[in-house]
Amino acid sequence: MDSNIARILTNTPDAGHKSVSTPSDDKILLSADLKEIIAATTVTGALEAIAKISQLSGDVCEAIASTLEIPAVAKLLANENAQIREETLDSIIT
Repeated sequence: MDSNIARILTNTPDAGHKSVSTPSDDKILLSADLKEIIAATTVTGALEAIAKISQLSGDVCEAIASTLEIPAVAKLLANENAQIREETLDSIIT
């Protein structure tokens, strides 16, 4: 896992919507890629950076919520454009 991922995601507001080209190597990050990063990352700040991405899919929102990382979940809840499902909100509350 490259430590530049958090920097790239922080500077890319639409990364979670469909895809995003990274400036360093023109790779594409899709929602499935973001879910893999969420599941495997040990990079400090990566989850929070992903949670701030505009237009996050419901699947990515669920993956962030399931980490139980309070700073990331807080950023997710503050993200007005994240597509957080009702079930995901229920799991955060309970």
